[in-house]
Amino acid sequence: MGSYPWVFSFYMKRAGFYIDGFNFYHAVHDLGDPRLKWMSYAKLAKLLISPHEQIEFVKFFTAVPHWKPQSALRHREFIKAMVAEGVDCILGQFKEKSARCKKCGATWKQHEEKETDVKIALHLLDDSFQGLIDVAYILSTDSDLSPAVEMAKERDPLLEIVTIATPGRPHSFEIKQFADRKGKVTRQMLESCLMPKNVTMLGGILAAVRPAEYD
Repeated sequence: MGSYPWVFSFYMKRAGFYIDGFNFYHAVHDLGDPRLKWMSYAKLAKLLISPHEQIEFVKFFTAVPHWKPQSALRHREFIKAMVAEGVDCILGQFKEKSARCKKCGATWKQHEEKETDVKIALHLLDDSFQGLIDVAYILSTDSDLSPAVEMAKERDPLLEIVTIATPGRPHSFEIKQFADRKGKVTRQMLESCLMPKNVTMLGGILAAVRPAEYD
């Protein structure tokens, strides 16, 4: 009798990354090392995925603090670096609101980031409903995202949710209860994901330069 070779097929799961920019930034800032702020989320995603997964996209949700010129300049440079590395940057906005001291009655203006958690939720639901991903990595400790995660799991029980804790922060309990897996970003991982001073696009075109404050 003739022999026939075995044919093996291996399905690579499609992974989407949803990164809460300011939630992650504040965690990195608290580590006290400005160098770590100039790190690549594209490289970080490659460290986090499992061997049987492939990165479908990395989505970075943030907003530019327009009322702080120097911070805004650095942030725009970072966004340009992310875009050059193939990361989808989805922008929200800051809105001014009045605040009042309950003790002395003094009032002042402050800025509040808006839309980020809503946009993460909408993108997660839209991507999962369209069947674009098999695994969703949530890089945020914001419990406000838990209703969207819950709905995505209800609509597609096969969707795998991975909650990733930001550096030095615990997982969100509300997100974790719907997650299939959990992970954590360490300082060592950040160190290995640092970008060069000059970030270039294909063809060697300069896209962004690391701000001096991050040297």
